[in-house]
Amino acid sequence: MKIELYTGDICAAPADVICVSTNPHLELMAGTGGAVRDVGGREIQEECNAIIQKAYETRGVRYLEPGSVVRTGAGKLPCMAVMMCVAIDPFHQSSVEIIARCTAGAIEIACELPNFRTIAMPVFATGNGRFDFRKALEAMLLALIRKKDLYEQCLIVVRDPDHIRWATPLLESIGNDMNDQRATHISKFLSLVLRHKPGEIGITLDEAGWTDIDGLLDALAKHDRPITREELDYVVRTNAKKRFAIHDDGRRIRASQGHSVDVELGYERTKPPEFLFHGTVERNVESIRREGILRGERHHVHLSPDRETAIKVGSRRGKPVILRVNSGAMERDGYCFYRSDNNVWLTDKVPPQYVEEER
Repeated sequence: MKIELYTGDICAAPADVICVSTNPHLELMAGTGGAVRDVGGREIQEECNAIIQKAYETRGVRYLEPGSVVRTGAGKLPCMAVMMCVAIDPFHQSSVEIIARCTAGAIEIACELPNFRTIAMPVFATGNGRFDFRKALEAMLLALIRKKDLYEQCLIVVRDPDHIRWATPLLESIGNDMNDQRATHISKFLSLVLRHKPGEIGITLDEAGWTDIDGLLDALAKHDRPITREELDYVVRTNAKKRFAIHDDGRRIRASQGHSVDVELGYERTKPPEFLFHGTVERNVESIRREGILRGERHHVHLSPDRETAIKVGSRRGKPVILRVNSGAMERDGYCFYRSDNNVWLTDKVPPQYVEEER
């Protein structure tokens, strides 16, 4: 699978199939539609008219639903077929969901053609729909990644010089396999909504912190942060800190720990090793000497099983200071410890007498 920028005329694109961003009435009036009508010939518009007439005869309406895709012949165009993608509603409005459906639908219908390999698409709804170019392109790329096994190459047609300058790095960042930058971006936002602010996108967590995956994906798309299930699984699987867990039923997800919202993760009390470690920075050391390690807004204090992990944790805030916690003595004195799914040790607090600075 390759996704590439194409700056030429869509009618001359070296692709088996080309796509048109059209209105619900399939009127090829301007933009890619007008270009296809002028180069391909009247027979393409006539075929569109016949599709609308059939819709009237079967459903009593003279339009197609936004997000619909239908195939026509290519007329005089040098491709096998044209995909008419209804990327705007009757009021010339669009959405991330409509654009994603057009993208996925065009690929799926093109697969019905023998020997289909390549497809060319404009950035849907950014002409008459006046939809935000970045959001439209991101929605298309995510849909294309989801359908990556169905085609060999997709050409994204962009003619505006400003859009070309902007689209080039985006294609490099998420167009061809997920890279570390995008995975990190997704991970950080998931941490926000699964640990601290589920209401930011209108989801709810149950008493154990779980939320429905399909609902999460829908909410992300509605708030202009669309990701695919494949991307979600990739982030969960490859996150070095194992911040997230997918339930055994495959339908729910939660953050492994670190919540500031009220949840009960259900971890069982576990005997800790004799020593655990905590990574912090110099500005926090004096208060820890006085008060110990406190959980702050989190449900628990987080402790690392080894120095190396603690160093990484402390380094996120500056030059790390490593504290050794006498967890064995704490446990013998009645303090409870729990271990999360991603091997973070949790306890309510660490009094100062159990803390030793490592220099």
